[in-house]
Amino acid sequence: MIRITVVGDSLLDRDWSGTVRRVSPDAPVPVVEAPRERCRPGGAGLAATFAAAHGARVRLVTAIGTDEAAGELRRLLADAGVDVVDLGLDGPTPEKLRVRASDQSLVRVDRGCDPLLPPGPWTAEAEAALSGADAVLVADYGRGVADRALPAVRARLSRGRARPAPGAPVVVWDPHPKGPTPPEGLAAVTPNAAEAAGALGEPIAADVPGLADAGERLAAAWGSPVVVTTGERGAVVARPGAPAAVVPASPARGDTCGAGDCFAATLTTTLGRRRALP
Repeated sequence: MIRITVVGDSLLDRDWSGTVRRVSPDAPVPVVEAPRERCRPGGAGLAATFAAAHGARVRLVTAIGTDEAAGELRRLLADAGVDVVDLGLDGPTPEKLRVRASDQSLVRVDRGCDPLLPPGPWTAEAEAALSGADAVLVADYGRGVADRALPAVRARLSRGRARPAPGAPVVVWDPHPKGPTPPEGLAAVTPNAAEAAGALGEPIAADVPGLADAGERLAAAWGSPVVVTTGERGAVVARPGAPAAVVPASPARGDTCGAGDCFAATLTTTLGRRRALP
């Protein structure tokens, strides 16, 4: 069984899903009737559950508080078969509550997300989770875990360059605008189109040539293959010094929350088995 370590910031997502049949008489807002609550891991926690669903043995290096939300998050991760390495969080576990009807979000309420609290220090257990993996996914949500992991990831990549290719580490980095710049030598970096524009510091054209140009520029700047995800347009794959290729996708319906995490986790498990982009 392939061993995947996911590193990043975890959240607790709550969905309240109900039916809307009328508008409130006291305000111009829809009335959501009989909502049902569903909780799920969010952020890097969601990416870890996707990797586990692909048949991987998964360890998640993250930072979780000690409140009620933390207990629910730990239970959900354990039920998904994810082993947690907790750096510790001195404060509430971030939560995102979405009120939904007919597969659409009406409003999102954030709790414990601001101010941003730094995670605890990198530990020997976290280092062991990194070094013992066949593949690593850094699922950065801009809350500090990726910053903690960056020196250890750089060291792993440096050791990989000194070994023969079959033993080289496979590390995928899913970046965040508030997180660190991905290090050189990764198997892939997976920004979406908005994150790619933020990294370049300028808007990018939404057409294929514009996305291809953005991917090529980021691959050159980051020194790693870049996969820019673009929703229904598919993805642009760019390697340093080579023209970008466009991979089409079939449009999907419904809630797109977590699509980026699903893509990054699927790519990581695939690369963990194949060792390189095709």
